[in-house]
Amino acid sequence: MQIWKERNQRVWNSKILELDQLFFQAASGFSLFTSLCLGRSSNTKRASTAWYPPPAGWFKANLDGAFDSSTNMGGIGVVVRDSEGLIVGGTCCRVSSVSAPIVVEALAGRVACAWAVEFKHAPIIFESDCLQLVNSLKVEEEDHSIIGRVIDDIVVHLATIPSSFFQHVYRESNLDAHKLAKLALYSNVSADWKGLVPSTMGSLVASYCKTSSH
Repeated sequence: MQIWKERNQRVWNSKILELDQLFFQAASGFSLFTSLCLGRSSNTKRASTAWYPPPAGWFKANLDGAFDSSTNMGGIGVVVRDSEGLIVGGTCCRVSSVSAPIVVEALAGRVACAWAVEFKHAPIIFESDCLQLVNSLKVEEEDHSIIGRVIDDIVVHLATIPSSFFQHVYRESNLDAHKLAKLALYSNVSADWKGLVPSTMGSLVASYCKTSSH
């Protein structure tokens, strides 16, 4: 119950959004709304949306999960960049006994938040191409689904990271995290770093992720 009280306090009780946070949430929502409207009103494909850096003084963590139903294994990829688009940290790991793709996506969100807490990077924008995960973080009622406890953990983490929030992006804006998650899933590469990419996996990250802004 204490976790749930902290969740509600964070999400619903006098939460004040800063101007930068309001801008990015509004811009993301408008972009998503526009894309949906265009998709419904015509047969043309949705316009591709490129990754863009956060404002000065902010960080952006792109996160993704990959799932293999034949083994019930999952891969998690998190890439953190600064306002110049340079990689300043990240996480790459594999998880076992996963029951569904949404579970890996939620675990990726928790891992990204734990990274930000551990290395004290804030404010930070967490971007995921899993709309279900992002929407789950906005729901008032307690989540009794298979990701409910993970959602609670994420919200508790967010309460300790000033001004930070999750927003939805499309896959093309999240490709580096997606590739890193695939790398973790199929090669069992595991790393958790801040600053320069570890020399032991520098070539792997360089081949899977762009090292500067898109």
